[in-house]
Amino acid sequence: PPQNSGWLEKRTSHEFWLFKTKSSAWKKKWISIEEFSIVSRNQPPSENASHFSFRPDHVKKYVISENSAVEVDGLEDHPFGFCLILNDGRSPPLHFRAASL
Repeated sequence: PPQNSGWLEKRTSHEFWLFKTKSSAWKKKWISIEEFSIVSRNQPPSENASHFSFRPDHVKKYVISENSAVEVDGLEDHPFGFCLILNDGRSPPLHFRAASL
């Protein structure tokens, strides 16, 4: 079971190789802290296993280690934003922000 969970916005970035451009957008995600990882979903997990949704629940799990770091300053001047740097050699920095505390 999650230790903490709730809605946050997560910055996503997309690279369009055909046009050689990058774009980023903030998307609302259900974020859970589970032991030594952060799990990102499109929606909260359903209590009912037979629940069906037309919107796929893309689940991503990011493992936090002793090499991970958090930066809280300078996230586009958002008062409730932070950046999680996993330092695992494959994941980009993860940017999150909340509407309030």
